[in-house]
Amino acid sequence: MVIDFTPLLGQDEAGGRLLITGINISEKKQLKNELDISRIRYRSVIQSVHDCIITTDEKSKIILFNKAAEQTWGYNFHEVAGKDITMLLPTKFRANHQRYVDDFSSSITQSRKMSSRSIVYGQRKDNTMFPAEISISKMKVNSKLEYTAIVRDISEQSRLLEELQLQAMTDGLTGLKNRIFLDKVLKREIEQIEHSRSDLSLLLIDIDHFKTVNDSYGHAVGDQVLVGFAKIITNILDEGFTFARYGGEEFVILLPGVNQQLAHEIANNICDISRAEVHINKITCTVSVGVSVFNQDGDSADTLLHRADIALYKAKAAGRDCVELSNHDDHINSPAVI
Repeated sequence: MVIDFTPLLGQDEAGGRLLITGINISEKKQLKNELDISRIRYRSVIQSVHDCIITTDEKSKIILFNKAAEQTWGYNFHEVAGKDITMLLPTKFRANHQRYVDDFSSSITQSRKMSSRSIVYGQRKDNTMFPAEISISKMKVNSKLEYTAIVRDISEQSRLLEELQLQAMTDGLTGLKNRIFLDKVLKREIEQIEHSRSDLSLLLIDIDHFKTVNDSYGHAVGDQVLVGFAKIITNILDEGFTFARYGGEEFVILLPGVNQQLAHEIANNICDISRAEVHINKITCTVSVGVSVFNQDGDSADTLLHRADIALYKAKAAGRDCVELSNHDDHINSPAVI
């Protein structure tokens, strides 16, 4: 038991008297000890977690900045204390911050994850940026709002995701883009030219007699032919063109801003270079090419590819190692030629 004593001096007819009063403050003392322990525990947790924890007052001034935040941003607490939290954001994101805070403060939601539809970025002391996952909560302290953000640097996670996405759209053998990537780019290019009314051409390329190469020399040699062709043609194409392996021995080159005449010249050049430079195990690699040009009146990605396929069939029927142009009225069903 803990007692707080208070002496009271008094005097009567018989002389002086001393009155002492005592109050049991054991519970009060225990509560204070528990509060001190809670504060120590709170500080320990805040400073030991790996996620950044940042608290601001209702005017967006920083009042808490834990060690993880110091390590992530490169500032110590004294450098940011009392400063506006927008100092931790890239310039282009600062203008929207106050609007976001106003919207959050007036909502009934007590916590939310910021921007699940797009990546949020932080800006370090050295001005480098990093992608972040942010959750924010609010609470009233002494009748005033405070906001606490829990921030996680997801740079490594984003890098791995980008690598996986790149792998999903890359042909493992040749290193070219694959059909998945081509389909996305073709759709995007068509959407753009429908507004700009510019040209878009497509080359569908097939390596001649590739089945015979595989049957006669083995698939390892066939793979060398594919890789050699892809490498040589990549070196002669402009950066704005998309070169993809469409499947098997077929390749597609997408030529935005290129009309039929220029596409025809590029296709003939590819035939010449392949014949002259792609030699694997004394095998001369020749190709057949079908050329189609996007028609603004009712064309689509499928019809553009179908017409290139018909033109490719014509090139094979004409003896291979040549280029054929498609017509806008070509029937969409093309016979197969091996």
